[in-house]
Amino acid sequence: QNQHQLNESQSLFKQPSVAHPRPSLHDSHNADNADNNKLRGMALPPPDSAAADDLSHNKSKQAESEDENGDWVNITIDRHHGTIQELMAVFDCEDDPGFQNRAIPTRDDWITMRKAYEFAVGQNRSSLPDDIEGEGAKVPYYIDIHPTMNRGLFAKEFIAKGTLIWTYDYVALFETPEDFRVFLLNLPPQFVCYMFDVWTYATYRDPKTLIVHAELDASSLLNQAAGIRFVNVADLPYNESGEANDTALFATRDIEAGEQFMIAYTKMWHINWKTFGMAPRRNHRSNSTNTTTAMINATADAVVTIS
Repeated sequence: QNQHQLNESQSLFKQPSVAHPRPSLHDSHNADNADNNKLRGMALPPPDSAAADDLSHNKSKQAESEDENGDWVNITIDRHHGTIQELMAVFDCEDDPGFQNRAIPTRDDWITMRKAYEFAVGQNRSSLPDDIEGEGAKVPYYIDIHPTMNRGLFAKEFIAKGTLIWTYDYVALFETPEDFRVFLLNLPPQFVCYMFDVWTYATYRDPKTLIVHAELDASSLLNQAAGIRFVNVADLPYNESGEANDTALFATRDIEAGEQFMIAYTKMWHINWKTFGMAPRRNHRSNSTNTTTAMINATADAVVTIS
């Protein structure tokens, strides 16, 4: 029996959810034939000039934005300054609330983001494995464009029920707003809005200490199912190394080649930006103080992408 398959007693799936575990610290390996630089049906965005060799703790970005009185004010984002609403304004996220620029991260993009993370927090505090060029995928997959959900992950071949699909090796952890801002300012700009508003969630070390998690591989493109009956991957206990009690994504039923991986985001913890030290200012006008929460709530009864 495949070592990545569950015992029959473990394969009774009730309400699947994403439990968002502590990331694994053991090395990951690439899925066979999984090459995100060769995508079907979508032109790749041009390489960004701000690559990993341009990392800096002193980067900043400025823009003008309207306050609640209709006056234009100057906003500066740097290591020590910048609320979530100010980030949305400076990176033009508010002008495109639906994130119509559906750029698909390539393998090189993910590696660039991981390097930006390790630069921001320091390698000794990184939650990533030593091999930062790997990924959590354990089965061959590809990224494609769905007619209504846009980007998504699809199976390249038949996958049996109970098969290990993905591990959480490439989840970055942030403990301070300063580190998080440095990270965002060093990302390829076309992914910044997604990163802080869609590809992140929160856990708490204690009632007063919030940890921001950021997904730095293609698992961030997993789409929400219309209902539990459409879910085909779910979070279950996983302990390959024997050193940690982690969870990983497994197939809840047989998955055919070409079928999209679908998940139920029923346990998503939105980020309390006030607790994290990046609360929005009251005099800054915006349509939403927490777009992430609104998008997650919207997925409860409808098929919409949060990738």
